[in-house]
Amino acid sequence: MHRVTGIVLAIGAVSFPLAPAQAEQSGWLSAGLTYTRDLAAQTTLMRGATGSELLSRGGFETGAGVNWSSIDQDGGVSATAQGAFDKGFKADTDIADLGLSGAWMRAISERWLFRAEASTALYRNEAFRGSGYDRVGVATTFGYFASNASGLDLTLALFGENHDQDADARYRNNRFQAEMIYYLPHDKGGSRWNISAALQRNDASVSQFQYSSLLFGAAWTNWTLGSFTGSASAQWRQDDYDGGGMQPVYIDGGSPQGSPMGMRPSEPLQDFPGMTSPQQRNDTLAWLSLGLSRSINARWSASLSLNAGYYESEPMTSQRWFSDYALILERRFYPPVSGSARGKRQ
Repeated sequence: MHRVTGIVLAIGAVSFPLAPAQAEQSGWLSAGLTYTRDLAAQTTLMRGATGSELLSRGGFETGAGVNWSSIDQDGGVSATAQGAFDKGFKADTDIADLGLSGAWMRAISERWLFRAEASTALYRNEAFRGSGYDRVGVATTFGYFASNASGLDLTLALFGENHDQDADARYRNNRFQAEMIYYLPHDKGGSRWNISAALQRNDASVSQFQYSSLLFGAAWTNWTLGSFTGSASAQWRQDDYDGGGMQPVYIDGGSPQGSPMGMRPSEPLQDFPGMTSPQQRNDTLAWLSLGLSRSINARWSASLSLNAGYYESEPMTSQRWFSDYALILERRFYPPVSGSARGKRQ
């Protein structure tokens, strides 16, 4: 789905109200058009797309979600459920995503916040069934608030995935991730910059899918262009496979945390018999993302997202360009809150 998902970090996600805790609920419905150029390169994200077809797809996506939170200056709890179904215009190209998460937050001091989160998700992709998974995960974040709205998030996360949608390509994967995000100083209500770095380790039940990853990123958010609010980001990722022998070329449906296309999962797999490639290899992915949104009124908004990237795999010398587009209309629901004291929305 094109809504940004994944680990919600403390500083970027939460503002504490200076008022007693009060439960708040919100929800949304969305619908729109999506188009992907070279689905294989995007859903393989660094698993060797050599020899795969250049499959482009369009679709009509519908989504929905609900959020509940109870937060005050000392901390609180929140829960979110969301899902999306992208009906492909071509046969056997439907994509579905469903997620549920809950978080507990606690202020350690005036400067430090602790957050613990548990989540579960389902992902299905008819074009590359091996990418489908069932996932559970936990994450902990220490957030530091500095002056001028700057700060730092330090996150440790562990995910377990079961890829069982392709009868000929089943495996399990455990992923450990350590991530750091630094938020640069900014004025209240102004545009914001952040830079990030992360390390990942993937231990799979199939040895050729064991690898380590290094990720870097930068994002510029909450800026305006006329009546539009915008966000832009640049991401770079490198995967180093453990190596050992010759193995079949696989196409997978994986997308790293925070990767460009939200409907792309993280560990894929599909076999092309008779084709071989070195299991030990170095894969690189770089991409740019741009998002523009405009409020139509207090309840309705429209958004446009554009993503373009470059994939390269060595020593196979596989090079691919890909892109992704989405135009989404969203309706938000905010039930009335009684009383004069109410917290800020997440």
